[in-house]
Amino acid sequence: MKNKILLALSVVGLIFLLLFAINIFSYRSYDTEKQSKQPDSVTVENNDSTYTSLENFTNISMNVLASDVSVVTGTEFSIQYNLRSKEGIQQEEVVDGTFYFIVDPNWDAKQKQTDHKVIITVPKDTALGTVSISSISGSITISNLQISQGTFDTTSGNIDLSHVTAAQSSAKTVSGKITTSESTIKTFDAKNTSGAISGNGYFEQVQMKSISGNCRLSGSLANSATIQTTSGNIKVSAPVSSIHAETKRNIKIGEDVYSHSYYMNDGQPEVTLESVSGTIHVQKK
Repeated sequence: MKNKILLALSVVGLIFLLLFAINIFSYRSYDTEKQSKQPDSVTVENNDSTYTSLENFTNISMNVLASDVSVVTGTEFSIQYNLRSKEGIQQEEVVDGTFYFIVDPNWDAKQKQTDHKVIITVPKDTALGTVSISSISGSITISNLQISQGTFDTTSGNIDLSHVTAAQSSAKTVSGKITTSESTIKTFDAKNTSGAISGNGYFEQVQMKSISGNCRLSGSLANSATIQTTSGNIKVSAPVSSIHAETKRNIKIGEDVYSHSYYMNDGQPEVTLESVSGTIHVQKK
């Protein structure tokens, strides 16, 4: 009787071990299949930053609060950021060709870290469609990119477009600076309150508007530019054919000085320059 009991226990044990081995094999097979279906991306995290390779995209939509945002060229589509925790990220994914990176403003405002940085990298010579980036206190930097339409909005941060080619670009800030350097932008629209605006490059049509900030346009203008400021100064360093300038102070055209207003009509390119209490200077080239 005792031998029968031992035999029965041995059989039950073997059955249990067999079932356990089957479950382990099934789980590993499922896990392997699941991983093979995941997107081709790699995420590397450490205490300081998170790096994620992304699938290809043509558009960017970002909304952050205190982070400095940069979009640069590199070898692959990727994002790197040093947010303290990923809990505040509401959306970080590519959907129908658009990369979304949205941070909860309530969460972001509670973070004590002041050097938040978000860097998006796209392969060199990539032609992007719509790039929309919004930040409150962070700066926005766009370098060496080809885009169809860019919309950049921040409150106290700076906006810097360097070596950018765009059909249309708009930049808006309250107290930050707006700068383009060696860029080709067909239609450029820049607005701020107290920060300076500086546009350098090739433009077809330009609009600049500021309250107390200085405005400067340099490079080449194909069609027209309208620059308006209340107390800031205006300076144009580009070949122009027609000038309509008005201010309560002096106007300098080349080396000649005029009072309050100056008009010259000789076709395009033409500039309309208006300031209440600032000076106006057009350098003839």
